[in-house]
Amino acid sequence: MQATFIAIVILAAYGLAMGNSLYGLEPQSRDVGLATCEKIYGLMAYPRVIKNITVLRTSPLRVRVYLLAQGPSKSIPFSVEGMVCQVGFDQNAANAACRSQNFHNAVMVTDIAWHEPPASYGQQCIMDTESYKSVIPCEYILHQLSCPASATNLVDCRFPPLFSQSLSCNAYTHTMHLHFNPSILDYIHLTPPSWSITTISMKLCAILFSLLDFDKTNHLEEYHIHALLIYLTNINKNQTSTLFYKLDLDRSGTMELEEFFILISLLIANKDKKEKEFMHAHSKTVFELLDDDSSGSITVEEFQRLGYLFNLDNREIRIIFKDFDVSGDDALDYSEFCMFTLACINKQKLMKKK
Repeated sequence: MQATFIAIVILAAYGLAMGNSLYGLEPQSRDVGLATCEKIYGLMAYPRVIKNITVLRTSPLRVRVYLLAQGPSKSIPFSVEGMVCQVGFDQNAANAACRSQNFHNAVMVTDIAWHEPPASYGQQCIMDTESYKSVIPCEYILHQLSCPASATNLVDCRFPPLFSQSLSCNAYTHTMHLHFNPSILDYIHLTPPSWSITTISMKLCAILFSLLDFDKTNHLEEYHIHALLIYLTNINKNQTSTLFYKLDLDRSGTMELEEFFILISLLIANKDKKEKEFMHAHSKTVFELLDDDSSGSITVEEFQRLGYLFNLDNREIRIIFKDFDVSGDDALDYSEFCMFTLACINKQKLMKKK
């Protein structure tokens, strides 16, 4: 199964029921899963109070809700755990979960493709009491969360009754957290004449890579990069997808550390307004990055896809092709591209002298 899901930088979340009770005093009918066990159904018929919600897994989000069933003679503690549906999960819910974990506001990324994890991950809904533990067939336990903007914990949020299954859910909430300063790029610079990051900066990049690689797989998925870029830049999702594909040099479908270094170098060059110097110093790498079909030449369309990385808009790129397409084939080969990068450097030197 493939599903789109919500990606959260720092932490994403879960919610709380409407009021202090998850159901009315008497359920109207046996909801999905409840008819499988008389004990469970009897327990769920009592009024319940939510005591706490904890995160069991963040990718995709799985939570455990701790409740207290108020029986006729005594209160019975129990818990239910399961998945969180993406439907109704918004920025306020993400912020509430984030703040409950002592982080700042979350950055939310939507509609990222997610591949179903191995069966060992477990997606069943489970009810656990002091005397028994039962698997309940259901898709999710939480959906349509409603959290005030000021919420600092999911206890401040509301959601429909557990197991209410009021809609079909094929997309779960995905969460992740980053523990680095949002201005981390300010501490990384390219050094002339090679316009490469220093050894110290490479170590910093490696730390950043490991923070993103929270599953310790030694590679990053597209949603990791999307989350990072939306956290640090204004690059949109389509641009992220294109950039991720371009930098996946070995076509593994993931980004390894060496490819991550190239990404950070491109971002730093752009940030420090040294993109033309970087393009000239690393002309072969940049040329291959732009040459989408590996034809040995770059078309206007191919250049425009990543032009923003070098502070070049579509009009400027068309002018470049008019001036440097010596062969007149509406494309730049490597030698023509090198002439363009050298001209950029000379132009910047002239402007600086003036």
